[in-house]
Formats: sequence, C-alpha cells, structure tokens
Amino acid sequence: MEFVGLSNLRQRLSLVNSITIQELDNLADLNGPNLDIFRDILAQVKTRVGTWGGKMYFVYLPDWPRYSNYELDLVAKQRDSVLALVTSLGIPVIDIHPAIQSHRNPLSLFPFGEPGHYTEKGHSLVAEEVMRMISLPQDP
Repeated sequence: MEFVGLSNLRQRLSLVNSITIQELDNLADLNGPNLDIFRDILAQVKTRVGTWGGKMYFVYLPDWPRYSNYELDLVAKQRDSVLALVTSLGIPVIDIHPAIQSHRNPLSLFPFGEPGHYTEKGHSLVAEEVMRMISLPQDP
C-alpha cells in the first residue's frame, strides 16, 4: 500500500512538492552568496529594530528533513552555520530544535509525517517555547 501512495511515487521520481530534490537542495544552500545576503539582511533588520528601541529575536524553526533523516549531516551543518551567523551579529536565538527533538514523535508535528508546515500541535509547541524563552531574564 505504501508503494501506491503519491508521496512515495514523488520520492521515487525525485520530486518533492513538485520540484526535484536537486532544486530543493539549491534553494536550501546557505553558503557563499546566499549566506552573505542573509547576513546583510539580518544586520539591517537588527539596526532598524534598534532605532525604535525594539528587541529582535531569531527563531530557528527546524524543517521536516531534520527528523526524517534526509541528508541529516547537511541539515545539521546548515543549522550550525545559521546559528553561528546570528549569534555573531549579537541577535538572541530561540532554537526550537531541542523542543521538537524531545517530543516523543517529532514527525507527528508535521502533517501526516510528511514535508510541510507544522501541525496545530507543532505550532503550539513553537509558541510555548518562544513565550518561555522571551520570559527568561536576559543578559544586559
């Protein structure tokens, strides 16, 4: 029965959400120019938020591949790069990965355990973690 499923067929044809796995990898590439653009955008946003006395947080929302073992080394490396960049800019990080990882079934936080947005339970977990983190005393 699993063979008949459309998600299985898409994967066998190297299609994920109507794009090839290679195209998905290119979109997720956070090296070189993409990382430089990302750094510039974050720096500009931090400056703008600072002008009106706001406090910016960076919320890292892990994606489905992290919990499905899809090229786990690449996913972990990109997370490390992103969090190192954000930290180097002095932006506080709220990393949702530990909360999802500690869930008894992380894939259940995605619709049908497949790629996509979080489920209602997934969104609730994210909201609870964000509220918990912004409620903690902050270093000056």
